[in-house]
Amino acid sequence: MPSVKLYDNQGKEAGELQLSDSLFGLRETRTRTIAGESVELSRDLVANLHQAVVAEEANRRQGTHKTKGRSEVSGGGRKPYRQKKTGRSRQGSIRSPLWKGGGVVFGPTPRSYRQRINRKARRLAIQSALGYKIAEGALVAVDGVRFERIKTRDAVDFLKAHGCEGVRSLVLLPEHDETALRCFRNIPNVDLRYVPAVSARDVIVAHRIVADRAALQKLEELWLK
Repeated sequence: MPSVKLYDNQGKEAGELQLSDSLFGLRETRTRTIAGESVELSRDLVANLHQAVVAEEANRRQGTHKTKGRSEVSGGGRKPYRQKKTGRSRQGSIRSPLWKGGGVVFGPTPRSYRQRINRKARRLAIQSALGYKIAEGALVAVDGVRFERIKTRDAVDFLKAHGCEGVRSLVLLPEHDETALRCFRNIPNVDLRYVPAVSARDVIVAHRIVADRAALQKLEELWLK
């Protein structure tokens, strides 16, 4: 059964938190070394993680890129010069792709990059990513992430107390907290997420994860149904 260190809000160790093995445990098959220890990873789960991260990155794209073809560029309604006896190549419009200011050949047009991944696969990818972070020792639990006032300095001190200074971090809360959101939002390389709105990409890119104890318990309640 995996476990993570439990800290209070000031960064003092307050014991260990036991987590569900069926939810946060690593699946097996292929051996890899993580944090100096041999860990069994599933080849299928690695592919599933990759698919989930690629799908989320694709779904973030707006797809609003646009260039104009020769039929859309203004001007060029008449032939620029006569067909023969000029010594120059034949041209029918100054908006040909060969001309400066002309249309673009095979340029991008608005499109949707959306990819679909089924719910079970997405959930399994997040569980696997959390399992890897626990095996690396990159996830710590806090017995109540609370901020009494809206002050970025308090959030910076909180991150420093939990070993997140200067590294990309993920703070995981059980529900929306406006005070915490406004404390963390101006800090670079820090993401704040609420359960269950956390993705595999959020977990993978974070070098350090600070999770509220209630958030981990809520994940177990939601995902072990």
